[in-house]
Amino acid sequence: MKKLLSLVLAFVLVFSLAAISEELTASKILDDEIEVVAVESLEDGVVIDDDFYIGPADADADKTLSEGVLADICEILNDGGTVADYFDDETKAAIEALLPEGVTLADLDLKEAGVIVAMNYRPAYGDLLVTYRFVTEYTPEQTIVGVVGLFETEESPVAWRVVEAAGQEDGTVVAVFPGELIEKIEAAYENVFLVLDK
Repeated sequence: MKKLLSLVLAFVLVFSLAAISEELTASKILDDEIEVVAVESLEDGVVIDDDFYIGPADADADKTLSEGVLADICEILNDGGTVADYFDDETKAAIEALLPEGVTLADLDLKEAGVIVAMNYRPAYGDLLVTYRFVTEYTPEQTIVGVVGLFETEESPVAWRVVEAAGQEDGTVVAVFPGELIEKIEAAYENVFLVLDK
């Protein structure tokens, strides 16, 4: 009987440790290895100058606000909720508007996110198509939505903007950034870019 009890307790302990190890944390989602593959204007004939940049922040940049948002999302996911449960109704509606038929908000997952910055944007560039490579490889068959969180100041709440995104044959993701959003990213104190997918 004691031997059986010991085996049961051992099983419970192993199961508990496995459950803990599978819990999502902000550090597991935050991707510091995002690569900017290409940037192009949606306007014909527009050339992007070499000094323009929209991509991951420096490794030593302050990520406190982004990490706080991701920690809140992870708490919801670890409690059995969905990533969509985190967002306000307006952001949910904007995300839902980009979903194809048969895909719902509850279907979306969050595999990774990155703290991003923009520099030297010029209005003449117009809206931009930016190609990123993440740790995760994506496919054209997947449903992908980009969500940008902007912190205007260190004290301001996060404001969310939804952008169109799609997986490519080579595993990269292309995202459409409207010009006015890029200007806000450049002016903001901190920004976090979430990749939602099914």
